[in-house]
Amino acid sequence: MQSLTPHSFITTEGLQARLKRPNGAEDDIEQRLLDAVNNATHWLEMVTRRALKARNHRTAVTIVCSTVAVDDATLGGVGFTTSAEVGDDIVDPHATPGVAAGSQVLSITSGVLLEMTLPAIAVVESHSMSFGSRPLVFSGDGTNEAYLTQRPIVEVFSLYSVDTSGTQTALDMTGARYDYNAGRIVLGNDVFPKGVLNIVANVRAGYEQPTSGRVGHPEWYSLEQLAYRAAEVFFTDALHIRGRAEDVTVSSLSARVGVTPMPSDLIAGIQPFVRRW
Repeated sequence: MQSLTPHSFITTEGLQARLKRPNGAEDDIEQRLLDAVNNATHWLEMVTRRALKARNHRTAVTIVCSTVAVDDATLGGVGFTTSAEVGDDIVDPHATPGVAAGSQVLSITSGVLLEMTLPAIAVVESHSMSFGSRPLVFSGDGTNEAYLTQRPIVEVFSLYSVDTSGTQTALDMTGARYDYNAGRIVLGNDVFPKGVLNIVANVRAGYEQPTSGRVGHPEWYSLEQLAYRAAEVFFTDALHIRGRAEDVTVSSLSARVGVTPMPSDLIAGIQPFVRRW
């Protein structure tokens, strides 16, 4: 059974409630819901050509960790407060991994303990686990201004320039200004050296859910509804062998012919989020 993507705006439980689909409606209802949510997430990001839900774009680091117990989301290790960030992807590459696919850092309790978004699937000791994924990389133009390839900006962890030998030099972020919604960075005391894919940006970017602990982005709610709408379409598709079909009725006769496109309300709703550059 595949895993639920951590980049979805919705849950399988939320989709099931929205569809008013009882347990046992199909013998594989859980898998159908999972497929619909994952497909909806992929469709939204494919159409917009963007990573929509907030995530860390950060050079991966390796930390030796141990899981506390099966079905417990607590992870032990050393150096979490200095080497890990909330929102990091966690990957355990061992043959018998202890963390579930799609696990991320939910919160950092201390330098030796953190909480994951998913419970551990096995008890392991001293596994080298990866935290982070890939930074954003773009070309500098010799000015103090740059636009990130992902937006909106949530946080900028660090910026580096890379020379032809691969040596990284930290850029001075003192006094830097940010247009968070546009993904624009203006350095106050440095420039982005001219080059080809020579700037490395470790950032958190994308839309965050507003909560009592953070302001977040109001666009989250629109994206959440679009995700539910898309998931409804994919779930309904899976119920019909021929996929999205159109019912045609003439007098007392009816037939199902052709395949309709994605609903117009869904297409219209996603347009404001399409990447323009």
